[in-house]
Amino acid sequence: MNQITKVSVVRSLRSDPHAEIESLRQQLREQQAAREQQGRLLASVLHDIRSPLNVILVASQIMGDPNVRLERRERNGRLLREAATSINTLCQDVLDFSKLSAGQMELSEQVFHVRDCLFNTTEGLRLIAEKKGIQLRTFVSPDTPTHLVGDPGRLRQVLGNLLANAVKFTDAG
Repeated sequence: MNQITKVSVVRSLRSDPHAEIESLRQQLREQQAAREQQGRLLASVLHDIRSPLNVILVASQIMGDPNVRLERRERNGRLLREAATSINTLCQDVLDFSKLSAGQMELSEQVFHVRDCLFNTTEGLRLIAEKKGIQLRTFVSPDTPTHLVGDPGRLRQVLGNLLANAVKFTDAG
């Protein structure tokens, strides 16, 4: 492949060397921008995966305590499932990135229960907030529709990121 490129460059340089050099510079800039975008994606993925992993760590520690009541264990079991679902969704997002780059990204369109989605998302982060001495409360306006059509996984991801940052950067409250 390099030989073909070199032949192409040699042929192009004969016709307009300044244009060819500028074209090569533009290609280098585009490749650099793509590498930077990949770096930002990786940083974002690592950031997004930390919150559900922290939920798993804290919930599993609590579940390992023999003095924890059964209802608390059941709650933590739900939190573990939600955190695992978040990680699975994130992995799917990474796979979807290639579709997005190719212009083939599709959002899920399904009916989902808004309050369940919101409460389940905040419940997992509540453990981390409590460990820091922070109160995390969820309030859903009575005017909010019970069900929506959309992508609940994306909503959980965005809300989870916002709440994870709020907990991370709040010292008390």
